[in-house]
Amino acid sequence: MAKTKSSTNRYLADFFEINHRYTRSVNLERDMASVECLDDYIITERAAHCFGRITSGMSDDLSRFWVLTGVYGTGKSAFAHFLSSVFAPKTDPLREVARKKLSKAAADGLLAESEIKGLREGVLFAPVTAERESISKTLLRATRNTLDTYKGRDKKKKDALLREVVRISDELSDGKEVSSSEVLRIVRNVSDFGGAGLFILIDEMGRSLEYAVQNQSSSDLYLLQQLQELPQGSRSPIYLLGILHHSFSEYGVNLGAADRNEWLKIQGRFEEIPFAESTTQMIQLIAEVIRKRPDKRHKWDIRKQAVNWSRQLPEQLGGRLISTKMLENLFPLHPVTALILPQLFSRYAQNDRSLFSFLTSYEPNSFRIFLEETEIEKDHLPLFRIARLYDYFTETSLSNLVLKPNFQRWAEVKHLIDERENDDRDTVLLLRTIGILNLIGSAGSVRATRDLVISSLCDSANDKAAFSKWNNTIEKLIARGLLVYRRQIDELRLWEGSDFDFDRAVTLSREKLRLTLAGLLELSHPAATVVAQRHSYETGAVRYFESAYLDDPDQFEELACKSSTSAGLIGYWVAEVSPQKVPASTSDGKPFVLIHAKHVGPLRSNATEYAAIEDILKESNELATDGIARRELRHRLTHARNLLDDSFSRSFDQREHLNAWIEGKHIALNSQNRLNAQLSKLCDSIFKHRITLWNELINRQELTSQGAKARKQVIAAMIEAGDKENLGLTGHGPEVSIYQSVLNKTGIHRITEVGYEFGRPSDPRFAKVWDEIEKYCLEAVEETRKLEGIFGSLQAPPFGVKAGLIPILFAAVIIAHSDDIGIYRDEAFIAQLGPEHFELLVKDASRFSVKHFKVTGVRADVFREVENILLKGVGLPESIRNKSILSVVTPLLRFARKLPRYSQNTSKLSNVALEVRKVLLQAPEPDHLLFELLPRACGFSPFTTDNAVDPDLPRQFRSKLTLALKEIREAYEVLLNKCRTYLYEAFGVKQDISKLREDLRTRASYLKGRSIEPALSRFIFAATEVGNSDEDWLEALFMVIADKPVESWTDSDAELFEFTLADISCRFKHLEAIYKSNTSMWSGAAEAKRISIVRTDGTDLHDIAWIDETQRVLIEKKATDLLDKMPDDKLQQKAVLATLVERILDPNTGRVFSKTEQKEEDKNAPRIRAVRRKG
Repeated sequence: MAKTKSSTNRYLADFFEINHRYTRSVNLERDMASVECLDDYIITERAAHCFGRITSGMSDDLSRFWVLTGVYGTGKSAFAHFLSSVFAPKTDPLREVARKKLSKAAADGLLAESEIKGLREGVLFAPVTAERESISKTLLRATRNTLDTYKGRDKKKKDALLREVVRISDELSDGKEVSSSEVLRIVRNVSDFGGAGLFILIDEMGRSLEYAVQNQSSSDLYLLQQLQELPQGSRSPIYLLGILHHSFSEYGVNLGAADRNEWLKIQGRFEEIPFAESTTQMIQLIAEVIRKRPDKRHKWDIRKQAVNWSRQLPEQLGGRLISTKMLENLFPLHPVTALILPQLFSRYAQNDRSLFSFLTSYEPNSFRIFLEETEIEKDHLPLFRIARLYDYFTETSLSNLVLKPNFQRWAEVKHLIDERENDDRDTVLLLRTIGILNLIGSAGSVRATRDLVISSLCDSANDKAAFSKWNNTIEKLIARGLLVYRRQIDELRLWEGSDFDFDRAVTLSREKLRLTLAGLLELSHPAATVVAQRHSYETGAVRYFESAYLDDPDQFEELACKSSTSAGLIGYWVAEVSPQKVPASTSDGKPFVLIHAKHVGPLRSNATEYAAIEDILKESNELATDGIARRELRHRLTHARNLLDDSFSRSFDQREHLNAWIEGKHIALNSQNRLNAQLSKLCDSIFKHRITLWNELINRQELTSQGAKARKQVIAAMIEAGDKENLGLTGHGPEVSIYQSVLNKTGIHRITEVGYEFGRPSDPRFAKVWDEIEKYCLEAVEETRKLEGIFGSLQAPPFGVKAGLIPILFAAVIIAHSDDIGIYRDEAFIAQLGPEHFELLVKDASRFSVKHFKVTGVRADVFREVENILLKGVGLPESIRNKSILSVVTPLLRFARKLPRYSQNTSKLSNVALEVRKVLLQAPEPDHLLFELLPRACGFSPFTTDNAVDPDLPRQFRSKLTLALKEIREAYEVLLNKCRTYLYEAFGVKQDISKLREDLRTRASYLKGRSIEPALSRFIFAATEVGNSDEDWLEALFMVIADKPVESWTDSDAELFEFTLADISCRFKHLEAIYKSNTSMWSGAAEAKRISIVRTDGTDLHDIAWIDETQRVLIEKKATDLLDKMPDDKLQQKAVLATLVERILDPNTGRVFSKTEQKEEDKNAPRIRAVRRKG
């Protein structure tokens, strides 16, 4: 709290006060109709710049989506409020206030008259403050806000729209699923309702982005993408301005690599406008906060001091001019304090939100408290100096500093100052002042020079005594090792102490460097790729140029691009003298651009300085144990980096005249003829057959995981559902987006008289690409052609098709030519092309090739005869559309591959059928198969293109081939019929064979649940099965008997089936006989026990014993008596048991053992199994 003022003393607050309009931030929804908030708004240079970019985009339809990016408190919401007020209805008082401010800004030179004339009228503004919710909810709230406040005509239509918005919003709130297309429809309807468009303002948009990340909501981002893809040039366009605290990409920083790429893709749909005021503008705003009411005497004193400071400070600030009027308006802030405030609060607080809190709040050591607590002595006006600013931060903002990335730097400075808190007051004030200036100087434009530090400690610019005192204090602290004076750049720094000789180390490192300037820049300032922006925007395909530094004409001979996907190479010429001759292209045939740097001397000096310091940090062993020296060198490296960046920008500043060569032709680059415009023109001429495709999912060189998955789904649908509308794809997923943009809108997939099919595109640019693919494939007549050839040609000029798109276009051509173009993998023909083949093709196109098949001469007769086989039918699964080799061969190959495994392997066929099957399963080249291998298999000579043959031979060939194919097809059916006969005979069915199933099912139903043998139980269960066809029933029975599916039987399995069937049928009839002879045993009055013994030679004896419950006591007694008479020797007991079982089940084996034989028998006692089962 402020001190209680004395009635006699005078305080600064008596002459200065705080402008209260800066004590409250703008809330976009709450203050949308507030004229007071608009009255307080000041159009700064930054605001004017942003206004111009947005309104020019609206006028030209060049851009409709923007994000304002700036840290907390930069005035983004206030700007959005002003922007919406400019476009308010003519009757709205906000519009009048905003337009007056625009006129004043134009008069002040902040805006051109052209920027405020011709503004789009009637645009509906939809403001909303985002919450942690889906984008859908946020957009619906925005439309509801604008409809709630709409006061125009057609109230009935507005109310109907509002009801619809409320209904859908309620459905979302209730957890119901609302499609993105439904939300998009609402937004478009509201835009159409206004008549001139809809401008959506989303404050705190970062919350929605954070929600999308946390909930893995790709639908949210896809909705933004759909909004962006709405047609341009509409009479009621949709605009969107999002307000963010960080760059769009930073909100997705915790995503995986693939998802982060998707995030960056969405970011690219927005024009990002940085919103951060310059230091000059911020100082002007600070001056607006301070209201002055001094008397004449103090007013004159302020003006005099301002004049003195304006003369002194520019020299201390490296020539930076500060107007006397500005300094006068800043009193009683010390001029140096005012200069550093914007930078300090930008780095270590919430920018100007914390800055204005410092100016207006009652926090300890704030500017407001300073005004109310500081007395005026002897008519001298005290100034708020840097040392007190240090106290404000350490007492008020230190807890917030912990979360800042620069906290460690602040903590180091505070630690050094805290160690000297018990020194004299002058020492502490000096250390605090230098500490703050060091924090700014590490990345800012104000350094702690000796004169500036002394000025910062004085209330008056011409106080020579104070200057002398502080200069002496500085010398003492340097001598004590508390400060270090960096003489080469005239800077004072706080210091802990180090023996490292920086100047000597840097000098030695500079001398050690033996690199040219081009080599230095490659190390310290790597050349970045440059995107041809206009061309990329118009085509939807990103074209970029690689960059390299050059300083020797001999380098021209070896110029080459590192990537095959780049459009060309930009060379930055960093030699003093221009080359006499510049090549038009690189050694790999790509266009070459050369730009000659200006001001090469400073660029070389700064590049050398940076490389030298960087080399010291990497190589010096002394730094390993000297943390202080390491920190100092890092600070020097940062400063050197800033100098290097500045000199590089000056060397290649296109606002000045720059000499450049494009494809060997000299041009001058300047503000009207910029490099990027030239690169776009160059790309236009290079890729003259370029396509235009606005779909970043597929139109890129390397697809994201989402894009790759969607492409896979589209290709699968092309192969499997090409005859369906939209390929059977539904919904609004990425695969639908790719289908619509690549196949539907281009006319590649369309409805014809015979239904949906693929064909040449109606889009002329896509048609050129189609023709190129088609030509490449149709020319492959004599031998196959590798696909990597056409894939490479399409990516190169003049087409420049992105690799991600090519597989879809290729698939469309191949499907359209499925009857005359075949595909091979590793030189093996693919009879049935599937999605799995395209998965491999995408990974390695070099393994695949194509071939075109023609039918001429006698082969045409052969072709027609084989074609008749298919048309008249031998049970093959395919029909044909066109007369071509593939239309005949492909069904034959599919027929062979779909045969049951038995039919593919059995030898129970004629020799001709065996040979025909063999060549079909080998899947050779189609023409080789049809005209050479199949004729040989049928006993004919190959049908060549030039040999005359008997006209009747093709018909004879067809006849033999037909019989062989029928025999192969019926092999499995023959097997089933044979096994059916075996089954009929084995079970002694007395009715006709057609009653086999009914007979067995009835008989087995009586035995169900009675068998204790697993194999017999499974047979009984299968025999009683209902609900399947007779063929399935037979196959199930045969599988149970053979313990193997019938279709995968071998000839050996078929032979073994007869023996196994005999055993099963025998046990079945045995169990059936037991049931008929003693049905009382099945009622539960007896217990069944299966007795089985296996001899050492593998022979098996088994039977079932029934124990009647009425005799159980007697049986148990006999068993006990028998055991009592035997010794307590388990081994002997088991031997006796085995002998009893053998004698009972096979009386012929009984004999008497000698003692010696008994011992030997005990060692090899047979195994006994007893399986109990309750009846």
